[in-house]
Amino acid sequence: MRPQVCLVATHDDGLGGFVIGARLVWALLRLAEKDGAGNLRPVFLCRKDLSHLREAHLDRFDSPVGLIAVDNLLVLPKDRRRGEVAPAGLPPLLEALARGVDTWAGRIAWDRAAWVSRRGAAAGEPPVDLRDVRLCISVGVPYLHAFAKRLGVPSVEVGDWSVSTVMRGCLEDAGLRGPEHDGPLARLAECERLAAEVWLLPYAAPVEEYRRHYAAGGKTVSVVDGVFGLGARPGWDLPEDAAARAGAIRRELLEARPNNGLVWGVHAGGSGVWTGLLEALEGRPPGDASQPLLVTVTPGTGAVRLLEALRPPRTWRLPAGMPSPLGWYRNEDICITRGGMTALDHVAVRCPLAVVEEPNHWLGRMQRRQLVEAGLGVPVSRDDLRGAPGRAAAEIGRWFRDGQAEEVKRRMHEVPVDGHEKLAAHVYEKFLRA
Repeated sequence: MRPQVCLVATHDDGLGGFVIGARLVWALLRLAEKDGAGNLRPVFLCRKDLSHLREAHLDRFDSPVGLIAVDNLLVLPKDRRRGEVAPAGLPPLLEALARGVDTWAGRIAWDRAAWVSRRGAAAGEPPVDLRDVRLCISVGVPYLHAFAKRLGVPSVEVGDWSVSTVMRGCLEDAGLRGPEHDGPLARLAECERLAAEVWLLPYAAPVEEYRRHYAAGGKTVSVVDGVFGLGARPGWDLPEDAAARAGAIRRELLEARPNNGLVWGVHAGGSGVWTGLLEALEGRPPGDASQPLLVTVTPGTGAVRLLEALRPPRTWRLPAGMPSPLGWYRNEDICITRGGMTALDHVAVRCPLAVVEEPNHWLGRMQRRQLVEAGLGVPVSRDDLRGAPGRAAAEIGRWFRDGQAEEVKRRMHEVPVDGHEKLAAHVYEKFLRA
């Protein structure tokens, strides 16, 4: 039986793009396994490595999952000292992205795929044969739609990125938008509108703005019914023992020093834009017993760190049985974040949000607006968080007193957590079922 290859290209601006693709592939593989179809071969095209596939539990299936390392060009320029998008880097990035329309596919080494599966590294897998490609799934990689058209197969866009729309918005926010950008933006938009279907993540993708963008090319968009909450449900997609260990880590954290019984997570996803902030918080002296504990999780390592100068320093390790960090996030009382997949993950586990702005980041601004308008969190000043974390914490605490946190959780309970499974069922039935 010939393999059914599904190409999955994910943008490299943080970890969110890969996480979206990995959770959708996880759900597709479960469906194929139930269907007795052992020939599904998802192949990721991105700047990641096999450790990322294993961390996403994509090595838990008999069907091999492949990865070909390729630069998908999308990494927004960041000023890590100031914690914002660096405006001067936007025009060169747009030029590079537009050049990628002509060069991207030619840089992919189809004979160099590496594989993982339940049987270990699948070294015996043959090179990817493009004649076996049945479907292309893009998460913010417009070139894949043009490549799919060349192959004569359908492509689907999933997630929260329209590269042309976000780049236009970032340039406008930074006051840099000019007529010289029209051509590059149009080339990217033309690729995006080749998608057979467009599925947007709620509270992450600016739906109305993207609806207008795709309508200009005669395309409609759909919104996923729920978030991609893989790991949100103990006993279903989170092993009970892993959930119990995460709960034990929370208890050990609260025993580390006197505190007010609250654990607040500070998360920037896979972006380094908060590097300076996390370092400053980690170097501060321990708070008094009236303060919450501030913690973060290091992406890729599962290390839970207390953000203060605890002596001796301590690190708590998340259990290997977790398919995602959601098993830990459910143990936080509040999440301080920029938005994106980290915010949606906390929606999945019903943890209220404090959403921080990232200047010159149009998509981040749209996400923050949607989350606040939906009543899923409150806005927090970046300058307060960087310069006066105690004041920011007091402001967050004020918002969530008097039952407001419970109201936020009630709204979150109305958001389905199985969006990845519903979308996978649609995609599998329409494009992949033999």
